[in-house]
Amino acid sequence: METNSKKMGLASVLIEEEDVIVITWVLGLQECGLSITLQQLKTKVTELIQIRPIPFKHGVPGKTWWYWFNQKHP
Repeated sequence: METNSKKMGLASVLIEEEDVIVITWVLGLQECGLSITLQQLKTKVTELIQIRPIPFKHGVPGKTWWYWFNQKHP
C-alpha cells in the first residue's frame, strides 16, 4: 500500500470530495462538447480549496500538481 501512496504523490492535496467535484465538472463539460484549458482546471481547483491551507505557490496548482493529477486521472 505504501508504494501506491508514493505513486500518487500529491493525491492528498484534494480530498476525495473535491476530486469528485473536479472530475464531474470536467466530464460534464466534455459531454456538452466543451473542452477546458489547463488554466481553467487549475482555477477550478483553486476555487475549491481556498478555504483551507494549501501547498501551492501563490495559491495556484503548478506543474507538479498537474503531473500527479494526470497520473491519477489519465
